[in-house]
Amino acid sequence: LKPIWTSLFLKGNSCVNESWEELIAAYRGRAYHNLTHVAYMLNMLKVYKAYTGDELKTSEKDILLAIFTHDVVYDVYALEGENEQESSLFIDKISAWLSLDINPREAMTMIMSTAQTGDKLGVSLVRDLDLAILATSDICVWYKYCKGIREEYKNIPEQEYNIKRVEFLQSMLKKQIFHIAFFFNKFEEKAKENLQKEIDFLQKK
Repeated sequence: LKPIWTSLFLKGNSCVNESWEELIAAYRGRAYHNLTHVAYMLNMLKVYKAYTGDELKTSEKDILLAIFTHDVVYDVYALEGENEQESSLFIDKISAWLSLDINPREAMTMIMSTAQTGDKLGVSLVRDLDLAILATSDICVWYKYCKGIREEYKNIPEQEYNIKRVEFLQSMLKKQIFHIAFFFNKFEEKAKENLQKEIDFLQKK
């Protein structure tokens, strides 16, 4: 991952290593919202490009920057949009070191689109990449995802967690999950099937 991160900065910039270490520290110790999640999104970006052959409407470097930094701050007790707002500020912090062909504001907007209230910001590839895990057909990947989310909310009693998680999942089922045509056509049905299975499981506990 580091070579990709390094490619986003001005060549020879001595602050690359410093920012990388800060990034690692921010993601360390999390069960799901970690650099493995970032890597999953990067792989899904490759899949998207390979299948569609489309030129990205947004600069790829802006997209990569948003992917790397979208969960720099992740507090399970934060209000809706607060984590995304705080994460976007990390870009402000490193903006002076970034490659000149990067638009920091565009990347920050993409980060804000990953909030559940981010629909009003319009279609965002980063948002769909962030949710792509919901449509996995690999039962092991899905189990690890559910387990990781529960681990990050480990301080919340099981009954309370189950109730709130079901409410959240049900709210997801009521709306369109993916907004990019490729992801909607390929993943929407499977994602909702997975969400319903998790709801059924939690309601039986």
